[in-house]
Amino acid sequence: MDYSRMTPLQIKLYNDRLRSHERQEQDAKDKQAMNNKAQTNNGTGYRSLHDLMRSPFYKDTAKVLSNNRKKEYLQRHFNDTIDNMPNDKLDDFVKAC
Repeated sequence: MDYSRMTPLQIKLYNDRLRSHERQEQDAKDKQAMNNKAQTNNGTGYRSLHDLMRSPFYKDTAKVLSNNRKKEYLQRHFNDTIDNMPNDKLDDFVKAC
């Protein structure tokens, strides 16, 4: 651009227009980058949670946790049973194992 034939006001307006255009382009790029990042990281949030709940990973994890709770329950009651068992029955139990 040839500034020699422009008034100072025209130069200022021209430069302001260029800066505004560059700022709009940068804002659009930033917004697109944020959208891309949100989609790749989380999907749409609510939908990705339901997708996870339908996944085999969720089902396997829920099954393992359920089995662990059952094992803890059995272990606790087994220990109570052994602790409360009379000595003669405890001896019979040891011999059976």
